[in-house]
Amino acid sequence: MLVAVPIAASLTVLPGERCPFPEFIPQDVWVGLPWYAQLACRLLHERALGPASRFADYLPALPARVDLPAAWPRHAVAALQYPYLEQQILDEQEEWARLSDRLKPYLSRRRLAAEDLYWALAAVRSRTFAGPYFPTPPAVKLAAGAVAAAAVAAAQAALSGGAVGAGGAEVGSLLTAVLPALAAALGVPAAWQAAEARRAASGEPGTVLYSVCPFIDMFNHDSRAQSECVFAPWRGEFRVAAGEPHRRGAQVAINYGSQSNDALLQRYGFVQLDGNPNDRYVFEDLLRPLERALQAGAGGAACGRVTRVELADAARRAGAPAGSLDQVPVTAAGGFPEPARQAVAALLAELARRQPSPAAAGAAGAAPSEATLQEVLDAVCQAELAASGSSLADDEAALAQLAAWQDDVAARQAAAQAEMEAAPTALGPSVSEQTASLEGVAIGEGAGVAAAAASAPLGEGEEGTTPAVAAGEEPSPPPPPVEPPAELAVQGGEAERLRTVLSFRIAKKRVLTALAGGTQ
Repeated sequence: MLVAVPIAASLTVLPGERCPFPEFIPQDVWVGLPWYAQLACRLLHERALGPASRFADYLPALPARVDLPAAWPRHAVAALQYPYLEQQILDEQEEWARLSDRLKPYLSRRRLAAEDLYWALAAVRSRTFAGPYFPTPPAVKLAAGAVAAAAVAAAQAALSGGAVGAGGAEVGSLLTAVLPALAAALGVPAAWQAAEARRAASGEPGTVLYSVCPFIDMFNHDSRAQSECVFAPWRGEFRVAAGEPHRRGAQVAINYGSQSNDALLQRYGFVQLDGNPNDRYVFEDLLRPLERALQAGAGGAACGRVTRVELADAARRAGAPAGSLDQVPVTAAGGFPEPARQAVAALLAELARRQPSPAAAGAAGAAPSEATLQEVLDAVCQAELAASGSSLADDEAALAQLAAWQDDVAARQAAAQAEMEAAPTALGPSVSEQTASLEGVAIGEGAGVAAAAASAPLGEGEEGTTPAVAAGEEPSPPPPPVEPPAELAVQGGEAERLRTVLSFRIAKKRVLTALAGGTQ
């Protein structure tokens, strides 16, 4: 075990608990809030207490901004190029807006705005751990075991009439009397605990507690990590257990669970571009890319040129199970799920049956070959890639350009700062003016500001000094600035958000590309 944080030292909401601050949120409002809204209100309450809060040392460590998609503008969500997740994010945005409207009167009493609530919601959504809720304290279960043991012992004594034999018989009689009582003392608490554990594992409402655990919430995620955060109900604490050896001084990452990049982005605001074995692509409506694939010639002439409406009718006539072609998850390693493969095969057979050609009539109702089915599914992935607003190569190039631009801006800022510190009386723009110019690029003002920043003298060598220039020689001009990706302006200059968007698009397109035979 690396670290343990008791529930008492965490920001926690328990199922069914009464509002701990009714002067802030009335009880009738509190009971109608989802757990994350309750936890967000708890976080805002503790922050309002200032130094008087039990978490006064922890709260300043929270980030001032948590950039979850639930707070993104619509154009930023659309830039993900992923309808499946886009709709979930828009639904969550509507939910947050409803919570803001519902809590507005109570927030305003403490001079809190919607932005404060959104910060708190994002903070708890990205930092919360869940654990099974055992409503009965361990002490009560142990007490019940003791009572049961006493009752068993009393019953044993009454049945035996208090008689105890001699020698070996005495030992046997003691064991006969003690063992049932001991079994009751241990068995009753264990059975009680097991019953509550089964209920908690079922996931039914009221069986899960949620906590923001100071310090543990600072562990980063890696899908390949074997270390994890677990809840120890008997101790009432969250623990980080090391499941693998770590070198001294190395970062310890924990595994948040088997989560795709969809979940990582929506819940935590980041993407694991490499090494996430749980990533997938979800076709919200498989008939749409299937229509494009067949119209492009996939499956041969037997399928013909069909519309989505005709495909839906063919799927119905072929007896495709309801929902088998909706929200279809595919993975690079596992491909299409078997129900979807069977539904597409049945659909193709139905389309072939409808064709008037003699060849098609001869194979009426016959299932397509495995090679034909695979060709169509490959073409579906290719059609989905082609319908995206950018290619995989485009996104990878934009991500590399973004990184190069950020490095260039950082280097120019450092050089300008070093030169001004070395020659504070030199003519030219002040450090603050140069920094402001460079930061103008970071908020998307484009190449004009970048060129202005580049015109500032650049220091080289140790301590920011400029190299000596021989008499009569012109100093070499600084290299031109690296241009940011064009999409940065569309994202309002949010460079880290653009990095997340590009990483997400790349991860999704890599899944499709792997299934499309490596074509882009």
